[in-house]
Amino acid sequence: MAQEIWNSEIVPKIVQVLSSSTPLTFAEHSAAYTAVYRCVTDARAHETCRELHTLTGNFFAEHTKSIVTGAPGNDAELTAYYDTEWDRFSKGVKVVDRLMNQLNRHYVRRVRDEGNKGIFTVRNLAFKSWKSNVFDALSPRLEGVEKTRVDAVRELLTSEDLLDEKLQGMRLG
Repeated sequence: MAQEIWNSEIVPKIVQVLSSSTPLTFAEHSAAYTAVYRCVTDARAHETCRELHTLTGNFFAEHTKSIVTGAPGNDAELTAYYDTEWDRFSKGVKVVDRLMNQLNRHYVRRVRDEGNKGIFTVRNLAFKSWKSNVFDALSPRLEGVEKTRVDAVRELLTSEDLLDEKLQGMRLG
C-alpha cells in the first residue's frame, strides 16, 4: 500500500517542492498530507510507516546525489551552486517535513521513545542525506571558502536539532 501511495501521491509533490519554483497549491498540499495520513492509519500501520520512512530516506539519498551530479566542474562556480541548491533544499525540506508530519508523529516519535535512536524525523533524514551526499562530496572542492566556515556548517549538519533560524546561516558564500 505505501509504495503505491508513495509513487502516485507523495513523490510528485515532494519533487515539485524540492525542484520547482512553483509552490504546492492548498489542494496539492492537502492531498499529499492526506495520503501520508492514510498510510499511518492503515490497519498495518507499523509496517506501512516503516516502509514509508524507508522510501522517504531513499528518496532524499537519490535526490541529494543528483545535486552533486549537477555540480559545475569549475570549482570557482561551486560555492554559488552549493548555496543556491542549499537554499532550495532547506526551504523545500521544511515543506516536506510538514507534509510528512503524521509519519513523524505516529511512527518516528513512537519508535524513538521505544529506544531506537537510529530512526530520524523526515527533516533529519533529509539533512543527513545532504551532509553525506552533498556536503561531504563537495567540501574538498570548496578551497575558496574559509576552513572554519566549512567546519561550522559540518558541525551544524551533524546536529539532530537543526533549527530553522540556523538554516540560512549554513550558506558557504
